[in-house]
Amino acid sequence: MQEEMLAQTKTETGPAATPFALAGLENVPGVNTAAMDEMLQASQACWTAFAELNAEMVRFASARTQANLEACRDLAQCETIAEVPTLQQTWLQSAAEAYTQEMGRLAEIATAAQKARPVRKK
Repeated sequence: MQEEMLAQTKTETGPAATPFALAGLENVPGVNTAAMDEMLQASQACWTAFAELNAEMVRFASARTQANLEACRDLAQCETIAEVPTLQQTWLQSAAEAYTQEMGRLAEIATAAQKARPVRKK
């Protein structure tokens, strides 16, 4: 959606339009518009990353809740106490693997966000 707005803005206002200029602030005395544009772009990249991280954490919490409910169901269906340690070990191993994989996914999102942010030209 944002890309569509930017494309529409470029056709309406010309290729030199920037977020800062579009806000009508390009003529404020003493303001470095290039730096402000970079700041706005970095802010946008941060919010996008936050949204992606949030969605991933909600997905993971849902998956872990489901796995935990299944483990509880399995424990409740044990016929002997001897079955419990095996079920607990299986649950613990799958949880450890899931958390390890999740940390990798979160790191990928954070790395992608870091790469997406504008780099200031010197």
